Amino acid sequence: MSAKFLCCLPLRLGVLIISFVQFLICFLVAGLMWFALHVSEHAQTIPPGVKRSVIIFAVVYSFAGLISFIGFIGAIARKHGFVRTFALLLQFCLGFQIGSGIYFLISFLTNKGDYIKTCLDNATNDDQKDACTQFSHINNAAVILGVLIPIFIQGYASYVVSAYATRLAREKASSKSAPKSGTYQPVHGETYPLTQPASYPYADNTHSFGSKSAA
Repeated sequence: MSAKFLCCLPLRLGVLIISFVQFLICFLVAGLMWFALHVSEHAQTIPPGVKRSVIIFAVVYSFAGLISFIGFIGAIARKHGFVRTFALLLQFCLGFQIGSGIYFLISFLTNKGDYIKTCLDNATNDDQKDACTQFSHINNAAVILGVLIPIFIQGYASYVVSAYATRLAREKASSKSAPKSGTYQPVHGETYPLTQPASYPYADNTHSFGSKSAA
């Protein structure tokens, strides 16, 4: 049984939906990461380890959003090269996302206390202190799920796009091997075209239709 998107939908539709949704999500996450980095950098309340992990995470999601747009164009045009390139880039992004996600979780979980302390020490008003206090109440399980869920989605997206790229490759190979219609096939034994003059028994006037033989 051939692969389907969500068990019953066409793969092409799946690639279109995945690439478009991933494009929006990745650029939204990347934008939030860059905005948080800008705010924290301005307030000088972010440790170096967490800063590096946020930068890596933002770069990965920005890159993922770009290749999602490429995949969307490839699915619309049914171009095997575009879809295959998108699948390869998606697999690379998946591996990079797994590595950056692990690094982010380790950095976040091990430096959470230092981050809160640095945030409180550098806070200059009550609003910043409240923000630091709210950060201390963030559930670690929620952060872990927030990293793992996009990775699982990315893995399934990679599977669907790779399956559709394989299908396009098969269709392309089938179209090349199929015989072309409308081509002239020569008849065996024919030594000259039918348009050229040739002698045959009823070509002369005495044997042509309507002629009368002499009595």
